[in-house]
Amino acid sequence: MSRSRKDTKDGKDSKNEVKDVSDLSNKDLKDVFTSLIENLDFSVNGKLKKIQDKLDKVDESMKILKKELSDVQLTIEDQDLRITDLESLKTEHFDPQCKRTSELEETLKELQVYILHQENRSRKYNLLFYGLPKIEKTTSHSA
Repeated sequence: MSRSRKDTKDGKDSKNEVKDVSDLSNKDLKDVFTSLIENLDFSVNGKLKKIQDKLDKVDESMKILKKELSDVQLTIEDQDLRITDLESLKTEHFDPQCKRTSELEETLKELQVYILHQENRSRKYNLLFYGLPKIEKTTSHSA
């Protein structure tokens, strides 16, 4: 490009010609840099778009996880309430029943001992001896 200008111009304007070449060089550099910046801007915007899409997906996943966590927390709170209710029912009903059962077991043992004692007393007077003649009881009034 600069050659064609040199060919058309006199040797007098060689200083202007260099100035024109440097102007063209600056303009070319400006165009190159502008093009590079546009390409870089396009590339960065594309990558930023991809990153934004991924962030949106992560944000959506976080919202879902937060909802699931909230549901789990509500379930745990519900289970805690149910456990507390069951423990209070145990305290109110089961513990007194266990105490009553223990008392009844102790009474049963006492009654079993008493029955065994009564059976032993009854048997003491009902002894049978085989091979001995039976003697009739006589009262002291008849003698």
